[in-house]
Amino acid sequence: MHPKTLFEWWVPPGGGVEDTDNSILDCVTREVFEETGTKVKVNNKPLFIREFADKENNTLNLELFIGATFINGELTIENIYGKGIDVHYIKEVKWSVINEFCRV
Repeated sequence: MHPKTLFEWWVPPGGGVEDTDNSILDCVTREVFEETGTKVKVNNKPLFIREFADKENNTLNLELFIGATFINGELTIENIYGKGIDVHYIKEVKWSVINEFCRV
């Protein structure tokens, strides 16, 4: 839930590349673990690419949606504490099937 607008939405795990990441794929693995507590094996190609303007922050963003296979772990948001602003936004994590969110 957004702390100012109180809007609620669901999004896949994500974030920016950090200095400790050797690649975008390393970033995916790290972000999934931080935001869900699970380990995944990342597929090597993007499934979907989206570009959008964030007028609130005056930035142009490029999102890469990359498939992954679950390896192990239990769903938790415990790993986001101490990692920055995400703690104010991420309140829950859950497994979902794609048709819960979009028509396929």
